[in-house]
Order: sequence, then structure tokens, then C-alpha cells
Amino acid sequence: SSSPEGPEPRGLMRPKVAAAPELANKLDDHHWRERASAVVDLGTLGDDASCAVRSIARRLEDRNWRVRKAAAGALGDLSTAEVWGRTPGKLAASAVPELVKRLADADPNVRRTAREPLDALRDTTSIGDVRQAAVAAVPDLEQRLRDEDWMLREQAAKTVAGLGAIAAPCIPALLECVADESHQVRKAAKAALEVLISNDDVEDLRSFG
Repeated sequence: SSSPEGPEPRGLMRPKVAAAPELANKLDDHHWRERASAVVDLGTLGDDASCAVRSIARRLEDRNWRVRKAAAGALGDLSTAEVWGRTPGKLAASAVPELVKRLADADPNVRRTAREPLDALRDTTSIGDVRQAAVAAVPDLEQRLRDEDWMLREQAAKTVAGLGAIAAPCIPALLECVADESHQVRKAAKAALEVLISNDDVEDLRSFG
């Protein structure tokens, strides 16, 4: 049976795409269709959407799954390489960390939504090593390793392990987690330390979470 809320946002079309600031203002609209449509359109603007990356990322935590899916897709679409080679472009350097941060979210739906575009970027290798574009997420993950919520600490440790060597600044926080009161956190922290200390990077993003 069809959902009373209608089809997924990818099917929403507009005759003309509005400018980024106008679309960004619609991201807080009370109706999910407006939020989803604005996010989809922002994902088509390329560099013009650079001012709205964080606003799009906040929709990854939207109460409506269609908006979350649209936001993840838009961030993936905006994650492109430099003109020459496969080095992540400026937008990718902003969008990918926002997705990676959500891999350490306490909500499994948010984690699952964020993982999809990262998997796609990994599989196509369009921007090279996705982990290199995720550097800006490291300070946030380090902070989450010390969060009061043990589930956030666990997910942060698992995400750090997936980042490999670039997450080395998280080692002190991981060492604290080894003595955590939660068995799950201790286990995840030890696994992450094995990766970081041995410098034996994981093969791909499948090791996240």
C-alpha cells in the first residue's frame, strides 16, 4: 500500500531551480515536501550550494525519513572531485565530514541514511579515498568519544576505526574509553586502537559502525 505521505523526494521536480539562499530558507518549512524539495534542488547547484552544506546536513536528522534520504543524497551529489584528478573538491571536503559525523549518531536511522552516499562515493572512487575528505570530522568524533551517552561513545569509536590513520588525534580519547564502564565501548575502543596504533588502515568504509 502507498504511503499517505506520498512518494520519495527524488521524484519532485521544479521547472526552475531557485537560488541557494532561497532554498536554504525552505529547509525549516513545516511541511516535509517543501523541505525535501529544497534539499533535492540544493544538491543540483554545485558550488553555488556551498553556503548551505551545514543546513543540508542538519536535515540528516529530520523527523521525516524522506527528508533525511534527500539530504544524504544531496550531500553525496555535492561531493565531487577537483577538475583534474580525483582529489576531493572543496564541497566534498565540507559535505563528507558532515556525513561521517552522522555515522556516530545514536539514531540507527540517521547512521544508515548517512552511510548510503558514503558507500556510493567509495564504490565509484570519484573523489579518491573518501577518508581523506573526512578529516574535518575528526575533532567532532574525538568529542563524542567523551560524550555522556555510551552509545555515542561506541559509535564514535567504530567510526574512528573506519577512518584509520587520519583519526590519530583520537588516540588519547580512545585510551580513556578502554577503561569505560560499558563493555561495548571498551570493545569498540580496543578495535579502533588496533587500527590506529598499527597504522593498518581498513580497506574501505564498510568497517564503519
